[in-house]
Amino acid sequence: MTTVRGPLEVGQWWEKVSPHVDVVLPMVYPSHYPHGSFGLRSPNAQPYETIKIAIDTARLRDQKLGITMPEHIRPWLQAFTLGPPAYGPEQLEASKKAVYDAGYDGWVMWNPGSKYEPFLPGLEKELVSHRKVGAAQQ
Repeated sequence: MTTVRGPLEVGQWWEKVSPHVDVVLPMVYPSHYPHGSFGLRSPNAQPYETIKIAIDTARLRDQKLGITMPEHIRPWLQAFTLGPPAYGPEQLEASKKAVYDAGYDGWVMWNPGSKYEPFLPGLEKELVSHRKVGAAQQ
């Protein structure tokens, strides 16, 4: 929903929803972007690039609405495999880095079978801010 203009079939329209909620949680699963999206041959194989572009686009859309809160965008990250490559800690770490580099600290991950054990090595042991200071103000 961060890169689609207008309403989606599921009733998500960034400009209509974003100003009225405390947090927007877009699903930026790389597996859901078609080949060639954002000029990437295989978005699923490039989680950092895919998510960074999606979150940067969301930030710009929020800025046009006058929304600059650093935690207004908290994306859902992919913790499952849907097509190659197999997803694991490395892909989760790349996904998190994209969120941090885009200027946000928050994210949530989802696995349809609630099987998060394979992703545990990609999680921090302590709660620390990783957000790149100033990135959200770009």
